[in-house]
Amino acid sequence: GPCGPCSEIYYDAEGKVQGPKSVEAWNLVFTQFDRQPDGSLKPLPRKNIDTGMGLERLTRVIQGVETDYETDLFAPILEAIRGLPRTTTKASAAAQRKATYAIADHMRAVMFLAAEGLLPSNESRGYVLRMLVRRTHRFGRSVVGLLGGKNGAFLADLVEPVERAMTGSSYSRLLAEQRDVVRRVVSQEEAQFIETLQSGMGRLDDVIRRYQATKTIPGEEAFKLYDTYGFPLELTIDMAQEHGFTVDRAGFEAALNTQQERSRAASQFTGGVFVTDSLQVRQALKELPAKGAQFVGDAGL
Repeated sequence: GPCGPCSEIYYDAEGKVQGPKSVEAWNLVFTQFDRQPDGSLKPLPRKNIDTGMGLERLTRVIQGVETDYETDLFAPILEAIRGLPRTTTKASAAAQRKATYAIADHMRAVMFLAAEGLLPSNESRGYVLRMLVRRTHRFGRSVVGLLGGKNGAFLADLVEPVERAMTGSSYSRLLAEQRDVVRRVVSQEEAQFIETLQSGMGRLDDVIRRYQATKTIPGEEAFKLYDTYGFPLELTIDMAQEHGFTVDRAGFEAALNTQQERSRAASQFTGGVFVTDSLQVRQALKELPAKGAQFVGDAGL
């Protein structure tokens, strides 16, 4: 694909050349070639310069702080997180600080995705949004010890601080207009994840106890957590790493493929009806009206 030599612009408060506190604030790629499959370089008919700047990093340089998270781009969000009620955890101060940064970063991404109309799902970009919500909640509860409100939910409390952090930016109007939508998406997805955790944590704890000797969660066990309890593979991997475990990815994929083959075979005898994700089914049932539904016939079917 297109490629070429590049040049980075670094800033170091101590005047060192790529010292420990150096920040790459700008990057330029002089796109001149099209790299072929065999590695050879074919000159591009139209050469160009691809340049990019890290907003957070440039802000860090301008404001003279140690990290991106000390800039005013994150300050209101971090202040809100630190103000939430919490309990003590086994995590070190460094781990809690890192998790707090991740919560602020993830929450900002979650809000922009939801404001653009994206909904959590098990596919493509919706899956990215779902995983960001779930990781944010898990970091808050298990690492930082945030207590939250009903059932431990706390993400909705960060909607306003993120919006405040973006005040004056070109994004502030979008977030203000979509505030109710964002809050609803965040709250519903977090509530669903809390239900997932409550139903599956016992199973995961049992798996971790049984495989202490190998420190590896077998693929079939990871698949059961996914298929029965709604734990995505990435979530199982994240939680396994916290206990010093790895997950047999290949075994998980094999179990998933086997299940998909069974579903395809079964569909030949069920008119093409597939069993969907159990969590999606439960969510759909919850959205049915509690009362007042009226049967109006089979519409001639």
